[in-house]
Amino acid sequence: MLREYSYFKILCKLFWEEKLEAYLVGGALRDFFLDKKILDYDIVVKERVAEMARYFAEIIQGKFIIVNEEHKIYRVIARDIIFDFTSIKGDNIREDLSRRDFTINALALPICSSDSHSGLPDLQDVIDPFGGLNDLRDKIIRPTNERVFREDPLRLWRAFRFSAEPGFKIEEKTSELLSKYSLLAGEAARERIKEELMKILQKSESAKIIRDMEEVGLLSSIIPEINEMKQTGENKYHREDVWAHSLQVLAVLEEIVDDGRYKKYIAQDQLPLLKLTALLHDIGKIKSRTVKDGQIHYFGHEKEGVGILEPILKGLRLSRKEISFVCEVGRLHMRPFHLYTAENLSEKGILRFFRQGAALVPVILIHSLADKLANMRNNNRNDEVSSYVTFVDGLLTKYGNYQERTESLYLNGKEIMTITGLPEGPLIGKLLNELHFAQGNGEVNSREEAIAYIINRSD
Repeated sequence: MLREYSYFKILCKLFWEEKLEAYLVGGALRDFFLDKKILDYDIVVKERVAEMARYFAEIIQGKFIIVNEEHKIYRVIARDIIFDFTSIKGDNIREDLSRRDFTINALALPICSSDSHSGLPDLQDVIDPFGGLNDLRDKIIRPTNERVFREDPLRLWRAFRFSAEPGFKIEEKTSELLSKYSLLAGEAARERIKEELMKILQKSESAKIIRDMEEVGLLSSIIPEINEMKQTGENKYHREDVWAHSLQVLAVLEEIVDDGRYKKYIAQDQLPLLKLTALLHDIGKIKSRTVKDGQIHYFGHEKEGVGILEPILKGLRLSRKEISFVCEVGRLHMRPFHLYTAENLSEKGILRFFRQGAALVPVILIHSLADKLANMRNNNRNDEVSSYVTFVDGLLTKYGNYQERTESLYLNGKEIMTITGLPEGPLIGKLLNELHFAQGNGEVNSREEAIAYIINRSD
């Protein structure tokens, strides 16, 4: 806070000396009243925006960046704190605030008064033309006017993102507006939609927000396959459609993560992607439905799903790495349950899954746990829950041991060729694969044992 204090003293002195009208606006004020850490400040200036931003950067020895010359947006970075400077939209600050999305963001604070340039801005001077402070107190999401969603469809997504904050809710009339303008949701830039969606999925209770979003058709506006998911999925194992089941899986996944026992297996940047996978893991069922002996089946839906998922995820502007994560977890999401139900489960079968899933094995197992627990609970099979939890926990422990044993093989391909006298070819690859399994299950525990193992296998 000391750094922010000194920065604002500098800003106040700067604008006072230049006799310029300037305000702290929007999210920083909102987050201040919510007692959240602030690392990003938005400042609007009546005129000479670029000049003031550049001058401020020089004084504090920060980095000056031109974000958008056309719209006069400039950024100053001071260590981990960001100051964004832009010009006041309209004739005055109240007109500027009237163009903002929600009342809780339509707040402004003069950086300094006309007769003082000392200390921090006075919070008693907050300009609040739309009752944003009351809405912050009551934790209500309400637009500044009905036009905001028509003017910028991204605000439809932002409304739900703000409602994901603890205790916040969307006002009833605002819900009606969201329904009214939901068909515009897909017109927002995909990169921005992805950003809002990922922020929602980072929240601990995103399942409820996702359900509310789709009640007004937001998600299906960019993923129309969701409408087909709502029309299929029932069979002897499921009483619910694919979309309803997917929402249940997401809710259970959040329970599992909040429990803490499994959280260590999920990296922070993986969490929203794993939740997205929970929502779309069964999307392949819309293309794989068959009927055999009067029973509905979805054979191979996990592989079918990859072909459907890839263009959807590309359209959402996910990176190659992110797409690979969602598709791989989706492709292998049935493997743990197939191992669980196998009549003769072998160590080799488990190790084969570990090799297939590689570094994603833990998240695949956690996804599978959420998937099967949701299904068991919804279809009166609660007696199976503890058994499957124990099975997954056992595989997680076994995978940890497997990782340690196979971090590096005791022999490489060239060494095996020297030991066996065999030429380079498929047989060397087969022996390497067998050595991997032997190390993974603890059969081989040293270089000497690896040499003996290879000699024995190549005879």
